[in-house]
Amino acid sequence: MTNFKTGGHAPEATMEAFRKEARMAVQTDGTATDTLCPSHSENQALQINAMLEAAQRPGVAGVHFDYIRYPSGNTCFCDGCRSRFGNELGEAMDDWP
Repeated sequence: MTNFKTGGHAPEATMEAFRKEARMAVQTDGTATDTLCPSHSENQALQINAMLEAAQRPGVAGVHFDYIRYPSGNTCFCDGCRSRFGNELGEAMDDWP
């Protein structure tokens, strides 16, 4: 199971909704990627539910999680990550990234 990867897996209407809801990972230059932001709570819930669904299918002996991480050191710098990171540190992230 490729976690958080949407490229070629999700219908365009779903991708548009993810983009509108600011659920995509963002690179340092502000460019959105085709990967869901791993720290977004709705994306985490989506992945957990998909993993559970796959594991509960008849005949499935196991599920391999792949890409259950940030895609690179260049992501994720979305507004949500900025806010969550600042909250964790207890200070505003004025110089982001």
